[in-house]
Amino acid sequence: MSIRVRFAPSPTGQVHIGNIRAAIFNWLYARHEKGTFLLRVEDTDLERSTPQAIQALLEVMQWLGLNFDEEIFYQTPQSSKHCAAAKRMLEAGQAYEDKKGGETPAVLFQFPYDTTGVEGVEEAGEQRVKLHEEVPLTISRKGVDFATISPKGKAAPAGATLAGFLHLVVFDADGKELFKLDDHLAEIGQGAVFKFAEAREITYVRRTVSYTDLVKG
Repeated sequence: MSIRVRFAPSPTGQVHIGNIRAAIFNWLYARHEKGTFLLRVEDTDLERSTPQAIQALLEVMQWLGLNFDEEIFYQTPQSSKHCAAAKRMLEAGQAYEDKKGGETPAVLFQFPYDTTGVEGVEEAGEQRVKLHEEVPLTISRKGVDFATISPKGKAAPAGATLAGFLHLVVFDADGKELFKLDDHLAEIGQGAVFKFAEAREITYVRRTVSYTDLVKG
């Protein structure tokens, strides 16, 4: 298999050491494997991406001797493809729209709840968590939001995407079952929001995601 790697900076300011570190590793890997090193410019931030920043990037790469093998690939001409891909993901239930405090809705990727067969994802056992009684538990497409109890008895905000709460079950103070996530996934996928002021405890199966980094192991 022919190796193809890319360096994909966002030209919104000065090139920093983190950018260059990523570029060097990818360039070295491509040259070692006799593969292809590409430069992909993430210029979709139309307010901050400037010709001056792109020129500064190219000058730094030239100074370091990091030559690339094909024409520079700019993302802005691909906008129609990006929008089409986002539409397909929305229709397939793999993404959802949310304003996130802005006026125009953003399309957010929905990490799949069912990760059967996904490499690197493993179950790490059942978890039981006590909830702070002053903060309602909310379950929606965005994920699960709640607060645990800190060592000082204060509310400690917590939560994550739905995929982080496999087989979630919600209980009240008397141990009565209030909600089971597996029974309501279709409703949540259509935008339903569930809120429980009386929730005091949750159980779920925690999952971990791991991978092997070619640089760090």
